[in-house]
Amino acid sequence: MPQTVLRICITCRRNAEAEIAEADRDGTRLYRALAAEADESLRVEKVRCLSGCKRACTAVIAAPDKWAYVLCEIDPDTQGPDLLDYARRHGETADGQVPWCERPESLRRKTLARIPPLETSPSAKKSAKRDEAA
Repeated sequence: MPQTVLRICITCRRNAEAEIAEADRDGTRLYRALAAEADESLRVEKVRCLSGCKRACTAVIAAPDKWAYVLCEIDPDTQGPDLLDYARRHGETADGQVPWCERPESLRRKTLARIPPLETSPSAKKSAKRDEAA
């Protein structure tokens, strides 16, 4: 299976009014907490700005030939382990779609966007066809 990538915005800060050094921003703290959890099935990367500033912290779970998910309003102090769990579950699926009831409960209502795969594997085509029928 292709490696899943969890990208975390390091410029995110939940209090946009506060002047906070980048090293202390919520997104950077979330990235630091999760970076050590990377392994052969999950890569954790930092990215500068996912344009979710009003709904910080934001992260993206993605893999080749799979749906990608942009998550928002992640609490860096409490939801990091759930974010890792979600990313690993994403990696275990054929198309990246983790059923809503199987997602960590704390993240179920945190999806800002889901993005169809750029490449079209048979599982991605099947998933897209299912979405068109709905």
